[in-house]
Order: sequence, then structure tokens, then C-alpha cells
Amino acid sequence: MTKIITDRMLKQFIEDAKTDTEKKYTQICAGKNLWLRVHTKTGASAWLYRIALPDPTKRSGYKFSNMSFATYPDTPLDIAREKATQFNELIKKRIDPSAMLSMVNGVDKLWSVLLNKDYDTITKLVTALESLESGAVNDELELNKIQIEPKA
Repeated sequence: MTKIITDRMLKQFIEDAKTDTEKKYTQICAGKNLWLRVHTKTGASAWLYRIALPDPTKRSGYKFSNMSFATYPDTPLDIAREKATQFNELIKKRIDPSAMLSMVNGVDKLWSVLLNKDYDTITKLVTALESLESGAVNDELELNKIQIEPKA
């Protein structure tokens, strides 16, 4: 019989984790590839989603990775479970949720730059894209060096 994790259990787990001096982090599974990782010294907690994408090149047939997507208690258990369900739907469609989340965050930052008319950052982006297009830059790594931080 599977034990259903509750908020009360998570809070107790965090308190217990703070007494663990052997590990830096400890984790508890909240179901459906959803984990709560707790820093044993501070009690800081983050929600992780365990990604298992089909990959025929791997011996197991899957590529595994963890994606941190929110903190606890800022994001409560029920909301984290909803997010995990959404991520599971993406996995069924063979879409990597971490790539999707990165894309969405990048678009949000870019939109903010445009709305705030941050012309310095826009100019840097256009210059980098032109360099990439002309072949002056071999790959997209140069684009990653540009910091897109919206001005307040």
C-alpha cells in the first residue's frame, strides 16, 4: 500500500532533515516523478521533477534528469502535483519539460526587455543574431553569453 504524502508530512520531513549531518541534501518522493529536495543545513526546500525521456541510444532506453521548478512552501504540494501532471503530459508527447520551461522563461525575459525598451540589450541581441547568420560565429553559444536581465 502506497502512503499518500501530505503537507504535514512534508513539514515533519524538513524538520527531520535538518538533523541529518551526514548528507547535504535529502529527498522525499511525493508521487508521479515529483520530489521535494531539502538542504539539511538550512531546511531550504525545492520541488524537483524527475524526467525520463525515451532515448534509444541509452542502455536503459531512457535519458534521466532532474528539473527544479519551484520552492516549498512558496509552492504548496497541491500546486506542485498539478505541475507534475502537466510535465507528465509533455513527456507523453515526447517534449522535454525542462527545455519548454527554459524557453518560456527566455521569452518572458525577452518580452520584458522589449516592453522596457532596453535598447542596449536589444542591440546586443540583434548584433549576435546577425553574427550567427553571417557565419562569423560558429554556434549559438555566443548568444547564450548575452545576459537578458530586464530592467526594473
